[in-house]
Amino acid sequence: MVEFIDILNLVILSISLILIIVAVILLILNFLANKHIHMLYLMIAWISLLINNIFYMISYVFLYSNTLAFIDNFFAIFGSLFIVIFGESISRKTPSIKKLIWFSIFIGLYSYSSFLNYIIYPLASIPENIVALNTTIQVYSFLILMLTGSFLMPFYLFKIYRFAPRKLKNDTFISFIGGIVFGIIAPILLISLREASTLFILSSSVGMLIIVSAIFIKNPKLAFILPFKVMRLSVIYSDRGTLLFSHNWKSGREIKGDDLFSAMFQGIIMILRESLGKGDLQEINLEKAIVIAHKSTQFPLVYILIATSTSKSLKNGLNMFVKRFETKFNHEIDKAIISGRVLPASEIISDTFSFLPD
Repeated sequence: MVEFIDILNLVILSISLILIIVAVILLILNFLANKHIHMLYLMIAWISLLINNIFYMISYVFLYSNTLAFIDNFFAIFGSLFIVIFGESISRKTPSIKKLIWFSIFIGLYSYSSFLNYIIYPLASIPENIVALNTTIQVYSFLILMLTGSFLMPFYLFKIYRFAPRKLKNDTFISFIGGIVFGIIAPILLISLREASTLFILSSSVGMLIIVSAIFIKNPKLAFILPFKVMRLSVIYSDRGTLLFSHNWKSGREIKGDDLFSAMFQGIIMILRESLGKGDLQEINLEKAIVIAHKSTQFPLVYILIATSTSKSLKNGLNMFVKRFETKFNHEIDKAIISGRVLPASEIISDTFSFLPD
């Protein structure tokens, strides 16, 4: 006779899988619509955790086996890895080498010990103390990898909440709560119950759906929020240094002299192009700031963005501005270059950089 607790666990597992599937579908639709690379990383992480839960459900309903456990755990690790890659893609220019080394070491330990446990030990006579030691290495390396990804998710979401503009604080706070449910409450349940229980899986799935729906679907631009300050964005006619558009954020109000600014960069670009012949300027690193230069492929324009630091996400934001600017003023840029008229692009700034804390 089927016990009530088994039926309850199956119901909880089914609900959990439905929640994760909804979150994955929302991510896929969002990625297809916006093509944001960080959404791809998060989508891979969520799909990995979905597969992980499917294998867990199979082993729970039918029969537990070492092979299922091996596959199950590897997808959990894979999901954790891509959570880290996701977080690094929205908060750094390049992934942290330390985090990648950390993961590589423990993935190696887990892979080696799992191979011994599932392939070698069943076929060979091994002393019990060696088996116990290897099992301990396998369990702890798996837990460290999984908890690393789990704990980093609320950390990344807290950074987004901290730097979000006031009008978006509510959504980022809800997402942060989802991160706590996914990355803190769920692991506490796992550790306290000493097994991957249905309550642990339900908590993870609820957190995953909240994270996705509250921020990355409703306000996908919030993923571009980073712990830096953006000072100025200027559009310059590269041949003469004519300024076609300029916008200062609050952190860049001390930057004065639009004409001097544009003439200076026009001179730098020409000098480097003529004297070095190594291509166009892309970045200039200063002690407390970085200058990002984006050369247009359609017009003789250079887009100059000044910030305290950079990342792939910030460059993606600049690319979006460039596309919107050149689409809107496609038939006006040449006239503006001749007349020296500044183009009204403040609305594009509001749309493409609305995620900035200013």
